[in-house]
Amino acid sequence: NPITKLLFQMCGFIPVKMANNANGTPNEYDTSSFKSLLKQLKKAFEDGFDIGVFPEGQPNPTPEAGLQPVFPGAYTLAKMSRRP
Repeated sequence: NPITKLLFQMCGFIPVKMANNANGTPNEYDTSSFKSLLKQLKKAFEDGFDIGVFPEGQPNPTPEAGLQPVFPGAYTLAKMSRRP
């Protein structure tokens, strides 16, 4: 949706090109897109911004059933930011 894309860009969202994976399955993403994300996040941390991520790699459609498998990216970003 082009309107959602524009809104997300205006809010500072940093996209990663990903395959349309089923919930709870390992995420498949474009490596160059992920490298770009890391560079932009490093700059955001240096500028004092906080970030939010989906530790499960995607929104959870059934939160009442508990967490989906958690991927290591959220931990890696927290460690990189040197923040809790």
